[in-house]
Amino acid sequence: MEEIWDGLLEVLAGIGVLFFILSSWFWFAIGGVSWILYAVFVHGDTMHYICLGITAWWLITLCISSETKDGLWGG
Repeated sequence: MEEIWDGLLEVLAGIGVLFFILSSWFWFAIGGVSWILYAVFVHGDTMHYICLGITAWWLITLCISSETKDGLWGG
């Protein structure tokens, strides 16, 4: 049962990454925090660093002007 649960979490995580990358920056912000919590409580160090990278990328995009963000992500 635990293996099924872990597999389901992996699939949902993959879908989550695509959703947050392709959506507006606001949803990406929520996703960044969610990924950090997911990594800390569910996975080991590797996933934690991946999530930190995604969150860092989001933080960097906060410095980009709204016009550029609108052009890139349609938000």
